Amino acid sequence: MLKESRNFQHHDGPSSRHAWRVPIRYKMAFPVLVLMLGIIFFVLLTTFNVFRDMMVKYKEARFQTIAEICSESLKIPLAADDQRSLQTYVRLFAEQQDVDEVRVESAEGKMISTSRPTAGTFPAFFTGRISSGWRR
Repeated sequence: MLKESRNFQHHDGPSSRHAWRVPIRYKMAFPVLVLMLGIIFFVLLTTFNVFRDMMVKYKEARFQTIAEICSESLKIPLAADDQRSLQTYVRLFAEQQDVDEVRVESAEGKMISTSRPTAGTFPAFFTGRISSGWRR
């Protein structure tokens, strides 16, 4: 009689437990996929940050070198008070592809020469001195 009651319950209809059954390989595939995507994202983000920092350091060193070369080149025309040579140097430095404007200012902040014909004043946050004595 016990066997009949088990068979009767089994044939009554599909159990809700068996309807939602998912194989173990699919259960394990999702966490492994998430883990691998996280690792790949972390590696790519770290690589991007390292290369960005390297490029920033390279560009800063390059711009510092350009500023030092420009300051040394402009000492002779400034000492001789030769406006024509000074303006030639300013135009030459302004022709560089990554230079927007070249300004030569006195120690008091008075503009001596510029590469733009209509030059305005810099905002306050650009007027800080850097190590080579040039103003940004």
